[in-house]
Amino acid sequence: MTVIFKIMIAVSVVAGVWGQQCYPDEQSTCIPAAQNAAYRPGKTTVSATSTCGSPPSQYCRVDPKNSCPICNASSSLPLYNHNETYMIDPRNGQSTWWQSETWWDWYKTNQDDPLQVNVTLSFNKSFDITGEIRIRFDSPRPYAMILEKSKNKGKSWTSLQYYANNCQERFKMPSSTTSEKMNMNFKVLCTEEYSSSEPQQNGEVVFDFFKRYTEETFWNESVQNYIWATDIRIRMLYPGVNGQESNPTESVLNRFYYAISDVQIMSRCKCNGHAQWCDYPNTSGKNCDCYHNTAGDDCERCKPLYNNRMWRAATSESQPNPCESKYLLNQCNIN
Repeated sequence: MTVIFKIMIAVSVVAGVWGQQCYPDEQSTCIPAAQNAAYRPGKTTVSATSTCGSPPSQYCRVDPKNSCPICNASSSLPLYNHNETYMIDPRNGQSTWWQSETWWDWYKTNQDDPLQVNVTLSFNKSFDITGEIRIRFDSPRPYAMILEKSKNKGKSWTSLQYYANNCQERFKMPSSTTSEKMNMNFKVLCTEEYSSSEPQQNGEVVFDFFKRYTEETFWNESVQNYIWATDIRIRMLYPGVNGQESNPTESVLNRFYYAISDVQIMSRCKCNGHAQWCDYPNTSGKNCDCYHNTAGDDCERCKPLYNNRMWRAATSESQPNPCESKYLLNQCNIN
């Protein structure tokens, strides 16, 4: 059973708990189906501050040794072209990956700092990240990395977790385990569990939102703010190098770069409890199909003439908090 299939099963189990049966009435809190927010063709976009191949350049793999392919951004073949979109394509990294420039290319103009690259995935819509973020690398995993989120389309950023081969040395933080449940604990931790240079390919980095809340606390306002994201940013600050960077020659530094073959972000469209459908499985649009007399991309306001009481998000499965029409209430009172 593949890792991705296991993730989808886990998400499906969670999905069955929270209001999958939803009807457009005032008594039902509504939640869209689970999906991978990274893979939404034409809707989620991805960018990187560095991508190899312009101009065409050579890079070398640590293993197998003496294997030095060419990266060429103008090629139509994924064997040579490693642009940003290959992180989130449907092949799930089987034959495609994004790749940065090498440390040598960086070193020629940045001799004082290690190779540093940011990757940003923008949903162009608010999402609730209800499960795992799982990043698969085609290179060794970074020795230092920060995972961040934005809930205002990149205007500001919040750290989710630090990753390092040595947390104290890289970030002046103690190393923490990520295996335990931390219900309602939103503290930013540093972990050493995902920062080994081995394996050379297909190593993963994971962050699990579901370890920070439970079914019972899902509608808590603090939880809703914590899982809310419009963008995810991966800040790679130091490549996995095994100390070889102490000899900064072209033949050495050409072996080190960042490469990501797949990103999974297990999420639901954020509709504040007021919509069952978003852009999945209805693929024609990207916004919520709002019930409860609400409107907006995320059902974040009342429809015109439905402001008898202030808009509210759902606060439990049985409290959807629909908007009310003052006009209709007055008509009922007259009759």
